[in-house]
Amino acid sequence: MEHSCPVEMSESVTRFVEMSPLLGNQEYNLTLSWQNVAVKVKRTNVVHDSTRTWLRKFVSWKKAEEVTILDNVSGKVQSGSLVAVMGSSGCGKTSLLAAVSGRIKGTVTGEVLLCGHPVDGALLTRISGFVPQKGIIFETLTAKEHLQFMSWMRLDRGLRSDIRSKWIQDLLLDLNLSGCEDTPISALSGGERKRLSLAVELLIDPPLLFCDEPTTGLDSYNASTVVEKLNHLASRGKAVLCSIHQPTSDILSCFHKMILLSAGRVAFQGTLEHAYTFFSNQGFVCPPSYNPAEFFIQKLSVIPGEEEDSSQRMNQICEAFSTLEQDRSLQLSVPHIQVARNCITGLSRDFQKYVTIRKPYWHTQVYWLTWRSVVDSSHNKCSHIVQIAVFLVTSLMLSLCFMNTEAGTQSWIQDIRGLLYLITSEVFFTSAYSVFNTFPQEIPIFLRESELYSASAYYFSKMITLIPRAVIEPILYLVIIFGVVDFSRGDLNMFFLMAVPVVIVSNSATAYGCMLSAVFESPAMASVAAVPIDLISFIMAGIFYNVRALPASITWMKYLSQFYYSNEALAVVHWQEVDYIMCRNNTNLPCLENGQQVLDEYGFNTENLFRDLVVLAVFYIVLHFIGFLGVWRRSKRKAAY
Repeated sequence: MEHSCPVEMSESVTRFVEMSPLLGNQEYNLTLSWQNVAVKVKRTNVVHDSTRTWLRKFVSWKKAEEVTILDNVSGKVQSGSLVAVMGSSGCGKTSLLAAVSGRIKGTVTGEVLLCGHPVDGALLTRISGFVPQKGIIFETLTAKEHLQFMSWMRLDRGLRSDIRSKWIQDLLLDLNLSGCEDTPISALSGGERKRLSLAVELLIDPPLLFCDEPTTGLDSYNASTVVEKLNHLASRGKAVLCSIHQPTSDILSCFHKMILLSAGRVAFQGTLEHAYTFFSNQGFVCPPSYNPAEFFIQKLSVIPGEEEDSSQRMNQICEAFSTLEQDRSLQLSVPHIQVARNCITGLSRDFQKYVTIRKPYWHTQVYWLTWRSVVDSSHNKCSHIVQIAVFLVTSLMLSLCFMNTEAGTQSWIQDIRGLLYLITSEVFFTSAYSVFNTFPQEIPIFLRESELYSASAYYFSKMITLIPRAVIEPILYLVIIFGVVDFSRGDLNMFFLMAVPVVIVSNSATAYGCMLSAVFESPAMASVAAVPIDLISFIMAGIFYNVRALPASITWMKYLSQFYYSNEALAVVHWQEVDYIMCRNNTNLPCLENGQQVLDEYGFNTENLFRDLVVLAVFYIVLHFIGFLGVWRRSKRKAAY
């Protein structure tokens, strides 16, 4: 078996240790170039309400408008260089990085070349790192915990734990994060968060690094620190392409070259000195005391009230650059090593160590995804304590309403029937709605990380994480009620018999909530869909009428109601133990003399107990499977960068 070969593991460890930028420099001598890259996306009128957006997909007859984001853009970046991509807001900086790195939403045309040979997005994502502008991560985790999780997801599965730990410590030290390694990410400064995002990408020591506006939101000192670190990485032999918004003169001097974009077109590419000359030749001379980045971007932006003049100026600059020899030279790059689409034959050893990285086994993915969810919950104790406290207070208030019921009387029948139904409905709604936010909150993270682990591993880990709460909370809920209310029997045997259907319905309810959360885009949309489903299920529970009396045309609907099965199961568990109920002195009033008669009045059957529990378990499996399909469908999307 592959994972049992000690020679392979040893070679894997050796490869990654040699590859580490912290344990030795690496010479790659690569050229990444792109020719005539165009990006088009479909856009419709923006509707901020998520429910209306969902409905528009079905009722709208207008075709989505196709918008050009990048228009025949060409350029290149080489090993050992730090290249800045600059331009006004909306000019296509992020789209260029995402398109060139193989991480883009929309239609992409053109060609991306690595050392003169076509390369596909799958290979690019393996040999490159992408630091997004906004880090979407679990903010309750500490910096070290986040890196620990990422090391198990991104590094070769053959690496030993001690080497991973050493690697993480070296990264933290190298990026000046060792002093805050045990600090929650939510408490990190902006500069520390950026360096943490950079550390995640450096885990595999990629020869290509893309950074989307790493200085946004940072003060001048932290911005300088981040850019200096990128410059240092470039000096180690990496090719770094970085979008940046109006850097200071000092920060701009850290870049070896710049690419200026204007409305999706290349306005200039080259060094800062060449930029001064180029713009001067076009009649735009930068004053000596002026920030050159701000000056260039101003000339490539639309000025309000001067739209026509601005458009002419931008076209003039773009057309002038397209005729220069520098622009024509972008079509050429020297092939240092052979890289071909969908073929790794002939790759140098430097690329082999990226292409042959083995993903973690499925059970390892499940373990670490579950570990992250558990750690996230442990760092968020207050929220869980408050939720549990509210749930238990509700159970106390409910039990106090039935505290003075007298067992064995006719009035006791109505009281207990209502209480049993309230127990199942409260547990069901609390369990179902408590998970409504699970997937809408985590889907952006999942999309960013979807290449690291499978959708099935992610969903199965969520199922595991939800089980303890779905077991512990209903038991505590039942403990309070059982201690206050006078049931037919007050012994432990009766308690555990009643706990079984309550726990099962709690878990099936979480499956129902997960299904709605995963299938629909937002909690608001899930709530809209849940209202008619819950209403029909509620009516079919059998508490308001005898379920045997339902019209034949709708009697099948009760079999789709979790309330029906849970209410019948709990009622059977309780009432089958009741052998005698006192009748009133007034013989003209109806009298139910035992628990079997109570069950018959509502159409419940003691022989259905096992069936009810099995069907609830089937609900748990089927609803979770539908939820998984919803997550799997979303995993096919590209993450928005």
